Amino acid sequence: MPRWKPENLRRHHKKRTTEDKGCFEDLLGIAPQVMTELQYDERSEKAYTNAWAEYEAEHWDRRAREYISARAYFVDEQLVVAITDLWRREFITCYHEHFDKPHNVDPSSTASEGQRQLRFREVLEREEKGKMVRKLRRLRGFPR
Repeated sequence: MPRWKPENLRRHHKKRTTEDKGCFEDLLGIAPQVMTELQYDERSEKAYTNAWAEYEAEHWDRRAREYISARAYFVDEQLVVAITDLWRREFITCYHEHFDKPHNVDPSSTASEGQRQLRFREVLEREEKGKMVRKLRRLRGFPR
């Protein structure tokens, strides 16, 4: 099971509870309470353990204007994405996929699990075609 480096866990937990305020709290069913670091850690582990999709890829970083080194991606039924290093030893981040929309207008929240999975696959395929993702290696959850 991957683990978080403490400083990275603090930084990403803070980001999820400020920039993405309310998102994980809604997923956890604890709103209006604020998610704790432990809850974020546990939700990351759950996404990793219960992932329907697993893939490895390099993603384009718009800010840095370069590809981020290859990482492993794990996507669960709620479209929570846990990202680890390629050796699956360390969590890098964990977030809820909204397809570039705010959490409160996330169309996937009312979609069926199958619809969410299809949408995720379609978006990933478009990102690959658009060169936002490269060296994509689909490991689990993608039709052959």
